Amino acid sequence: MIITIFSAIFFSYAENGQSFSTPEFSDFRIILERNIFDPDRRAKPAFSNASPQPTPVPTEEIRLVGTVINKGEAIAFFKGSDSSFNGQWKQGDTIAGLRIKEIGTRGLILENQRQKIEMKVGAGITTSNREKWTLTTKPAITDYHKKDKTDIKQEQKTDNNASDILKKLMERRKQEIDQ
Repeated sequence: MIITIFSAIFFSYAENGQSFSTPEFSDFRIILERNIFDPDRRAKPAFSNASPQPTPVPTEEIRLVGTVINKGEAIAFFKGSDSSFNGQWKQGDTIAGLRIKEIGTRGLILENQRQKIEMKVGAGITTSNREKWTLTTKPAITDYHKKDKTDIKQEQKTDNNASDILKKLMERRKQEIDQ
């Protein structure tokens, strides 16, 4: 590749009737600066006068995975961004500076000196400084116990309609194959 460049320079000097002198290394500085032969090269990002973006503050998250109440003993299961948040805790234990005040079948209550948080199973809390925790999501688990009878009948009706359609499609396919 470099030989090709030297040849091109040599012949251009020879055609113009100029005497040939060995090119200086500085003549090829652009190859080092921009490396025009690099197949993976990319355009340089445009410069702007905007101030540099501040680095984001890392946030911590704790999610209530579930609760178990057995023979009067209540246990809450957590999963979090820090390995110290993963595991099981009993009522009265402290996780990330929050004391577990009460554990129920659908969630629990966490509290410290500054706040009280009611978490449902599947919900999470986040913080950037462990002083103020924010409830982040609604429970991811649907509460099927609260469905009324009309919702259940509608689901059954939909299932029956889907089954009828499937039967008709199967019959039609069988007729196409037999023909």
